[in-house]
Amino acid sequence: MTGDAPRRPPGTELVPALVNRLANTLPGLVPGAGLLVYGAEDGTDWARASAVAAALACGVLAVRGFRAGVRCEARRLVVRGFVWTRVIPRAAVTGVTDFPAVRWTAPGGRRRWTPVTAFVEVSEETGGTRSRKRSNTVSLRRWAARGQPPAEAGRESRRPGRGGRPGPPPGGRETRLPRPRRAFRLPR
Repeated sequence: MTGDAPRRPPGTELVPALVNRLANTLPGLVPGAGLLVYGAEDGTDWARASAVAAALACGVLAVRGFRAGVRCEARRLVVRGFVWTRVIPRAAVTGVTDFPAVRWTAPGGRRRWTPVTAFVEVSEETGGTRSRKRSNTVSLRRWAARGQPPAEAGRESRRPGRGGRPGPPPGGRETRLPRPRRAFRLPR
């Protein structure tokens, strides 16, 4: 490598097994190949040009499917999906859900949710690939938990959709920053 090439910050790359990565390319490769065959068969220039343009878009989808995963760096989290890449500051990450998805807070205070499609489990996959995805999700949860400030520890977490009842403790099925407790005051 030359000294001019930009270097990525050190971090941990979490990606599915090679079999899954290759399978993630299929939603782009199969239609792309079909479009190229269609463009070659059709005689008009317009149909050929449209088929080539659509096949190029499918090629981008295939490459993004292969690269789908997560990069855990010291100060940020990079989530690469099929359509977009989201860069989340480590301080903004509030937890990792079972889906799996990363919960985080935007600078304006809005709560956000970014799915990690590369680690979603499918019922037809083998035990080894499922195990790799679960292992990656656990590693992502550990990374998220280590990045939390110590003052935040010890508070109770709450899961959405459960009527505000307390959720599981940190390190359980969902790792999330707990909300501060509010004192309940009786009316006088």
